[in-house]
Parts: sequence; C-alpha cells; structure tokens
Amino acid sequence: MTRQKRPDLGSVILDWVRENGIDWQGLSDATGIPVGTISSKWCRLARSDEGQAAIHTRPRDIHDALELPTRRFAVDVPAPAKRRDGKWLTALLYGDTHFHPYEDQTALDVVMGIARDLQPDVLVHMGDLVDCYSISRFDRDPARLGTLQEEIDAARTHLHQMAQLVPNAERWLLEGNHERRLEKAIWSIPGAGQSVVQLRKVQQTLNWPTLLDLANIGYGWVPTREQSHKKILPKWILKHGEIVRKFAGYSARGEHEKYGRSGSSGHTHRTGMYKKRDHNGWHTWIETGCTCSLTPEYMNDPDWQQGCVVLTFRQSTGAFQAETIDIQHGNAIWREAEYAA
Repeated sequence: MTRQKRPDLGSVILDWVRENGIDWQGLSDATGIPVGTISSKWCRLARSDEGQAAIHTRPRDIHDALELPTRRFAVDVPAPAKRRDGKWLTALLYGDTHFHPYEDQTALDVVMGIARDLQPDVLVHMGDLVDCYSISRFDRDPARLGTLQEEIDAARTHLHQMAQLVPNAERWLLEGNHERRLEKAIWSIPGAGQSVVQLRKVQQTLNWPTLLDLANIGYGWVPTREQSHKKILPKWILKHGEIVRKFAGYSARGEHEKYGRSGSSGHTHRTGMYKKRDHNGWHTWIETGCTCSLTPEYMNDPDWQQGCVVLTFRQSTGAFQAETIDIQHGNAIWREAEYAA
C-alpha cells in the first residue's frame, strides 16, 4: 500500500486564497487544520511574490476595501535634525535643606550622587540652607532645641562635602527667608545691645558669609535683594522666592508673572514647572523642591516634594533644557540611572 503524500500547507492556503479569498475559518472547516496554524503560515506567505499574486487574483470581497494585509508606503525620509556638539553649560539646583534638625540626609545623598556624576559647571543652593530653629519666632519643641552654632556647623560640613564632590564648579548660596531670621534677631536686640551690634567688627562678623566661611569653601553669597538681578546663568533668574500658592507649579507661575522671564525658585518645598510662549519668546519657571524632612513637628502632612533640577544651556544659541528630578523615599531616576540612598 502506497502512503499518500500530504499536500504542502502553503500550497493549500494559496489555492484557497485564489478561489475563496481570505476566509481562514472556511479553510479550517474544509481541511481540519487549526485557524491559528493557517494564520501563522499566511503571515509569512503574504510577504512573498506568490502570496501577493494570490491576493490580487482572489475574488473581490470586504477585505479589498481594507487592503489586507496592509502595504508599506515607499516614502522619502526627511533629514533628521543634526546633533550639535560644542560647549554646554550645566547647572545643578537644590535647596530648602534646613540644617539642623530638619535636613533629610537621604535626599541630600541623592543630590550628591547626581552632582558627582554630572560634574556641573554651576552648583546653586537655592536658600534656606540653615533653619535657624533656635532663633525662630515660632513655637519650638524644647526636646529638639539645639544651638545656632550646631546648625552652622552642620551646614558648613555639607558645603565642604559638595565642594569636594564638584571642585571645578562655580558654587553659589542664595539667602533664604530662614537665613534672614538672623538679621531679624539682630534688629530685635533691645536697649544697649543695639550699640554693640552697631560696632563695625560685630557687623563684619554677624553675617552668613563669615559664619559659614563661604570664601574659604569657594561659595558666592547672594542676598535676597540682589537675587533677581544677579547674573549666574544665561537669561535665567535664580532666587529663593517669596510667592507661595496652593499647588505645585502655581507658585512658579506667580514668579513668572512678576518677572516675565525664565527662572527658578525654592521656598515652596515643591517641585513644579510653568511654561509660557509669547512674542517675547519661550519661558520656563521651575520650583526646585526641597531636601528637608517631609514630617516636621510643626505641620501635619504637608504637600511637599523633595527634588532638584538640572539645567543645560547652549550659550551660543540660547537653547536650554530643564530637568526636574523627583526624590521619593531616598530614590530618584535620572538619565537612565537610579539613585538610592
């Protein structure tokens, strides 16, 4: 007895398509071959010359209107934008740390990791480096009450650490509203004490550049009143900020409405961005987040976000890119790398 040769599946499908069109259920019913097997084989056949010929000779049906299988278009590809290499200016912004006791070391560890890998041209602390907890006019927890010197020592240690991480960066510290607590405390000294603080030597000593030893660490100091006029980054305002609105990004909008230019500010303890394009150009304002604790004893469940910002400028064209980096529970993702403290 001679064994009958089983017909080739591809030939069976091609013959069926020429006579009946694409009806895999009908072919399955007629041959007993599973629909999935037929469909899988046809996916390969449809790209061949025989498959295309079978498609074009089959009876017209609903599939003609849909052009199944779909054909690829032969189109010209426009020239993609060229990569422009050259000198770039990078900046890392972070702030609202509140040494001591409100700093969050895990958030600072993430910022330090990004600083180490980025090696920015400019490093800016956006203000409220020192909390001035001990001279605050608000109620204070006596169990946590330390000294102003302890806060200064902790802040100086951090500035030294950052200077060692990015030794070639231009480094700046902005005055925040918490740093201004020192000024207000001096102004409120009563009676004869005012004569003491008026002494030139006292005035030369009782200021943040001297107390933090900024010159020896390599930091520039920008008082509040000078921040909106200080040229640190190209066409970009840097300030601690004083506008606080309800949601992230709202305060950024308020700062932009005040200046009509791009910039960054802290103070709100939130990360957010506001963009606007008008006849004066393209504008972006960013809230830089905080690196302090999110559970202070003086506030319940604050809507704060830890983070930092990386800015990249091409000075010759004015182009810039702003990256907001969110830090969540000591973790952040930036440029295909994860930072975990």
